[in-house]
Amino acid sequence: MDYGITRIYSPDDGRAMGFQGMINDLVEQSDYPTGKTVDSRQLTVDNHLTIAQYISGAENYYELHRSLFEAVNKKAALSKVPVLGITGTGGAGKSSMVDEFVEKVFNRL
Repeated sequence: MDYGITRIYSPDDGRAMGFQGMINDLVEQSDYPTGKTVDSRQLTVDNHLTIAQYISGAENYYELHRSLFEAVNKKAALSKVPVLGITGTGGAGKSSMVDEFVEKVFNRL
């Protein structure tokens, strides 16, 4: 824990909290909004961390970063590359559907 790890669960924790209790504690410790700070200077196609921070910022702090997102939207509007967003709850079949879609599209090329 001296290296920045929040908690290492011990056998005593397991006895006191039970396995489900430790899972619940872990989820509770990890459940907080991210994306409050985003750095537009770092936003590039190859910088996956910054892209992820932008997505979290849009989800959790849109009003705080509205001007940045509007600037990105203006740039995107100039692009001729089609964008398709797939959303849904976990287990809904998004990955399976995207796999089939990509396979059918690229097998026709």
